[in-house]
Amino acid sequence: MAEVALKRVPLKLCVNSPSVYQVVDVRDSLRFNGWSDDRLTCTSGHLPGAVLFSHHWICAANRGIDRTKAKWRAELALLNSQATHVTFALCGYSEECNLCNQDLAESTGMWLSSILTVLHSRLVIATDIAEFINAEFLKPDSASPLARLPLCDIHVTAEWLHSLLSSTAVGQSETECCVLHAGWNDLSSYKAAHVPGAHYVDAQLWEDLNTTIRRPADQCHVHWNSMGCHPSKPPGATIVIYDCDVGMCAARLGAILWSLGFTNLHLLSGGLRAWTSAGYEVTTAAEVQLVKGMLSEEPLPVLHPDTFVDTDYVRSIVAGERYDAVLVSCCSWREYIGCCSGYSYISVVGRISGARWAPSSGSKDDVWHWHDENGTCCDWTQTSKLWQAAGITKDMHVVLYCGTAWRSSTMWFYLRALGFERVSVYDGGWLMWSCNPANAISDGVPSEPWFMALKTCLPAGLLSVEHSTSNG
Repeated sequence: MAEVALKRVPLKLCVNSPSVYQVVDVRDSLRFNGWSDDRLTCTSGHLPGAVLFSHHWICAANRGIDRTKAKWRAELALLNSQATHVTFALCGYSEECNLCNQDLAESTGMWLSSILTVLHSRLVIATDIAEFINAEFLKPDSASPLARLPLCDIHVTAEWLHSLLSSTAVGQSETECCVLHAGWNDLSSYKAAHVPGAHYVDAQLWEDLNTTIRRPADQCHVHWNSMGCHPSKPPGATIVIYDCDVGMCAARLGAILWSLGFTNLHLLSGGLRAWTSAGYEVTTAAEVQLVKGMLSEEPLPVLHPDTFVDTDYVRSIVAGERYDAVLVSCCSWREYIGCCSGYSYISVVGRISGARWAPSSGSKDDVWHWHDENGTCCDWTQTSKLWQAAGITKDMHVVLYCGTAWRSSTMWFYLRALGFERVSVYDGGWLMWSCNPANAISDGVPSEPWFMALKTCLPAGLLSVEHSTSNG
C-alpha cells in the first residue's frame, strides 16, 4: 500500500465545513460518550457530528481483532457521512490536558486507510484542537456544548472505580460502595482474580435453571444490608458490577437488581480486563464474603416492575393490543430469520411474529454492534441511527428479547444510556416463547416497510457479516 501523506487542517475549519470534513475522535469510547469525573470534566463529550474510532480499539485490532467487523464499522461511520468531499479529519485529545495527540490520530487514520483503501486520499489531521474547543465549546455561555449521551454514567471506567474504592475524588466512603463480581457457575474465576473487596454473585441464584427467568423476589434475596447496599438506605449505596467477559452477565444481574430498586448502579466498562489493563491489582483473598441466595425476613419489593415483561404482555403486543409498544429482537440476523436458534438446547428456530430487528449481536455470546471485543463501549451514535431507521424510537415502549435474557439485558442498559425511558426485557425470551406451539412464530427475511427503510442504511455486506459471525 502506498504511504498516505497526511496534511494538517485547523479543527475550526473542519467543524465549520461539515459538508467537506468528517471529524473522527480517537479517544476512548466513554470520554466520547460523555463520561467524566472531577479530573476530566473538560474533555467529556464530543464535537457534534463527530464519529468515534478509539485508538485503544485500533491498537487491539492490530493484534488480531476481526478486520471484517472493523471494516463494517468504518463503512457505517465514514462512507455514509454527509460530507460531499473526500477529506476527513482525525483528531485526538489527551485524556489529561485536552491537547491534540497527533501520533494517535495519525496511527488511527493510517490503520483505517489500510482496511478502506478509498480513504487513502481523504485523510487529514486536525490541528489547534485545544484552542478551538476551549474557545467555542467549553466557555460557560457556549451556545454549542459538546454532545453527550443522556445517561452516559451508567457505564464507568476502571479509573473511576479505583478512585471510589480509594475514597478519593468522588466524596464517598468505602462502606457506601459495593462491588459485585458476576458469574455463572464460575466461582473458580473469582477465586483466581477479582477486584479487591468484590463480592461474588452467581447468576444461578437469580435465574431459574430450567427457564432462565429471574427468580421471584420473595424466593431469592440477599442480606444486602450486611454489605451496606439495601435499596431503601438513603441515599443508596453505589453498586458497581463487572464480570470476566464482555459484560452480559453483569448486565443481567444489573437489570434484576434495578427492578428491585437498586438504581444507583453502574457497570464497569470492559469488566475485569479493563481493571487489570489499567494496572490495578487483583486479589485471590479467600476471606472476601460470597453473596449467597437466601430467604430474607423482609423481602425486597419489586420497585421497578416494568424492567421486565412476561409472555402474556408479549402476546398482547403480537396481537396488536399495545399500540405504543414495539418488540425488538436482539438476536443475530441468522437467529432472526430462522437459520439457527443460536443455542444447543433450543430446537425451534425463527422469531416472535411481529418483532423487528436492528443490529445488536452476532451470536449468543456478544452484542458486538454495541461493544468492542474487549467489552468496552463503541460509538453508539452510529448504531443507534440504524435502530431509528427501523422505527425504534424513544416515544415507544421498547420491549427487547433474545434467546434467554442476557443480550437483551445488556441492550436494556445501552438504550437507557441513550435516553430511552420506556424499555423492558422479555424475561425468558425465545426459550420460553418457542416452547409453546400456540405462540406465533415467523421466519425468513421480513418485507415490512420498517425493514426496507433499515436496509437502505446498512453498509454493503453487513448481513453477510452476520452470517459469518453467528454460531449455531
